[in-house]
Amino acid sequence: MKVSRFVYNFRYAVNWRKPRLAARIARAYLDLLTGRRQPLRYIDVNVGLACNLRCSHCFAENLKFKGGSELSDQEWESVMGQCADLGAIAIGFTGGEPLAYPRLFDLIRLADPGRMLIIVCTNGTLMTPEMARRLKAAGVDIVQMSVDSGEAAEHDRFRGMPGAFDKTMTAFRIAQDAGLKVAAVPTVSHYNIHTPGFHKIIEWARQENILVNLSMASPIGEWAENMDCMLTAADLAELNHIVASTPHVRRDFETNYWQLGCGAATEKLYFTPFGDVIPCPYMHISFGNVREEPVAAIRAKMLANDYLAGFHPRCLTAEDHEFVENCLPKQYLQNTALPKAEEVFAPKKTGGDRP
Repeated sequence: MKVSRFVYNFRYAVNWRKPRLAARIARAYLDLLTGRRQPLRYIDVNVGLACNLRCSHCFAENLKFKGGSELSDQEWESVMGQCADLGAIAIGFTGGEPLAYPRLFDLIRLADPGRMLIIVCTNGTLMTPEMARRLKAAGVDIVQMSVDSGEAAEHDRFRGMPGAFDKTMTAFRIAQDAGLKVAAVPTVSHYNIHTPGFHKIIEWARQENILVNLSMASPIGEWAENMDCMLTAADLAELNHIVASTPHVRRDFETNYWQLGCGAATEKLYFTPFGDVIPCPYMHISFGNVREEPVAAIRAKMLANDYLAGFHPRCLTAEDHEFVENCLPKQYLQNTALPKAEEVFAPKKTGGDRP
């Protein structure tokens, strides 16, 4: 099982046509082995919040800010360069829907794809053969596509568009035909983990030899204060069984260099279109803005927070009820600034319910 899991991870992480990337991955492991530093591994770059779907759990509005302007190309280039200096080897371009964003290819170019693993995170409905060829030519390695059920009606209902399932499933074939690696990203919640549709997607991906990255439901965005979406103890037992017994399925916990646990801040950062830096896509708490501070300084503030120091044994936003109750926004934020870390944590003793 461990060998099979390693083969999947290796196949997705390595591109022999990018020797600079391979050298940087080797350097990251050397840094860890020697204790020189804890390198950053992955960053999410949110290119824009517009989307053609209306997903039940959408959190895009949380990241909008009517008083801000999107980062310029020059600012994004600086951000991605700073992250590379901190050791980042992978960039995920996300949204909204990145394939609808006119600046996507400019930002991919500025990321210097020759030294980075480039991932585009999309719902797949806008994928065409021409788009797939452009992504491949631009240096994209992996296209991750959201697909939540093997039953079309269930997926379409969750994503808010009739016909979305058929478009997304077609997109997998189109991307593969263009020479891109593909991964499936289901949102797994209390509502669907035991459904036939969820298990159909897992089985389909196994048959197609496709990696599955599970996205665990968090009570944010449209699901703000919806604690019912969170996985129960029984649900988590089922999820852990699936991950342990199925080598092509993983959570974020299994994507770290070698230590299990939540890698937010330690190995991962998320950047909003307006320059706010948050620990992960679901922790909508700003630790700083790249227009005001260097990325390294913002990350250092995160790592000084007891919740984010090291690898938390649970997903803070999907499993840690104390963190959800005390720290996550209690409403769907609409065109307001993200809550600041100093406001969220200063009145409370940090520490979480770590064992």
